[in-house]
Amino acid sequence: MKKTISSLIVCPIIFALVLSALAGCDTPRSLDSSEYQKDGFVMQLPTGWEVVQDYYISPKRRDINILTSVSSTVSIKVFDKRGADQTLKQYVEEYLNVALLEDLKNDAKVEYGDVTRAQGNGYFVEVLDTQEDYYIEIIEMKYENHLSFVTLHTPMKSKESVLNEFNFLIENINE
Repeated sequence: MKKTISSLIVCPIIFALVLSALAGCDTPRSLDSSEYQKDGFVMQLPTGWEVVQDYYISPKRRDINILTSVSSTVSIKVFDKRGADQTLKQYVEEYLNVALLEDLKNDAKVEYGDVTRAQGNGYFVEVLDTQEDYYIEIIEMKYENHLSFVTLHTPMKSKESVLNEFNFLIENINE
């Protein structure tokens, strides 16, 4: 009887230790990064990411284009809220009209859904059944005076390797 009681006590303790060790696997790893700062815009870029363009299209709109470690692209469109009248849905539709080549619009299988983050909401889009399938994620981030749309565009085969870095970027943008 004593053996049964002690195994009833020991088994839950071992089970709890195993669960806590496994739970540690899900904690986000910290990434090596470098700070990018220009005209009041600050962000941490994962190692291997490079800002290739940062310019003002107008006094109320700024575009920042980034090349990722796997040569995918991230674009950040920053709008002055006083001049921004574009909604997330409008931006996504506009982006997809440009991103999807004319022949893909009819032939490709497109799957999409909502993305909810602490930093903002957005959409993901998977374009499948093409010569190269790809993944797009667009996050809307609202600040006191600015509205930003942050867009990842990557081949599907690179999605898993770049998504953790994209998440890191989203968590480390400070306008």
